[in-house]
Amino acid sequence: MKSETIKLEPNGAALTSYLHEDEKIRQCVLVSPGGAYAYCSPIEGKPVAEAYYNQGFNTFVLEYSCTDGLYNSPQFPKDEVFDAALEDAMNAFYHIQNNCDEYHIDKDKITMIGFSAGAHLSLSSVVLGKIRPMCLLLGYVPVTDEMMSPLGMKELHLLDKIPEDMPPVFMFLNQGDNLVPSSESMKLALALAEKKLPYEIHTYLTGEHGLSLGTKETGAGDKDYATWFNHSLRFMDNVLSPYPYVYGDISDDINNLSIYSRVGALMYVEKAWKLIEEHLPKVAAAAQKDLYIRGKQLERMTRYGLADISELEEIDKILKSL
Repeated sequence: MKSETIKLEPNGAALTSYLHEDEKIRQCVLVSPGGAYAYCSPIEGKPVAEAYYNQGFNTFVLEYSCTDGLYNSPQFPKDEVFDAALEDAMNAFYHIQNNCDEYHIDKDKITMIGFSAGAHLSLSSVVLGKIRPMCLLLGYVPVTDEMMSPLGMKELHLLDKIPEDMPPVFMFLNQGDNLVPSSESMKLALALAEKKLPYEIHTYLTGEHGLSLGTKETGAGDKDYATWFNHSLRFMDNVLSPYPYVYGDISDDINNLSIYSRVGALMYVEKAWKLIEEHLPKVAAAAQKDLYIRGKQLERMTRYGLADISELEEIDKILKSL
């Protein structure tokens, strides 16, 4: 492993790399620990970066500006700390992109993961800073101004500013969290759902705040909660699917064309999709802009008023003959 820490201008935030020693071009994970913008929690930094490193990623930990200035974080007063931290997160992302050749990283495959305040910062860097990672992984993320104002945060109204090109979001949290209520992530999920943006959320029944990986090495072992890590790996695989119109294995949908094929899969078969565009224009129009529709079988379009049974019976015969 190659590891070094650099200081990012202009605030002096610390960005520590964990890089493989070969020259293979890899995906990247940028980790932002939590700590209420007072400090960057060590258990949510290096252990997380090493976990993804062991899965083949090149990784980084950002120790961004905080009020206490502990560890490697620059110190800023409460009324300035968020702006400084946001600048740090954006600079870290762009530093990695701009030096992707040196780090042997695919600049289009950078994932940001944050925990608690670090999750809030990662989300803010996308919503307010307009950076575009491949996806966001957010652990017990606070999103509302009511949650952040006791920390001296100014009103940000993040949920009202979710962009239409928001990258896919993966959330994990504990219902037993008494510091950041599970309702915070639920509100973000609802905001994404209302815009028909892709997200995944895992809520665990028990567990406290700040469990990081959920292993004994990060403070407290919680086997149920710890499953979020493997789920995040699968989520990133899905985001990188060669079939962005519909996630998952579509081979059966394509090899056995019928009205029981998913709409999104039919979009990859030229003759099948021309058939849908010609005879089911409402389905075609809805599928172009709605991920939910793409994931449903063509047969189910009757339930959404986009097709009727008689049309589908004829379409089914033609699809099976292709």
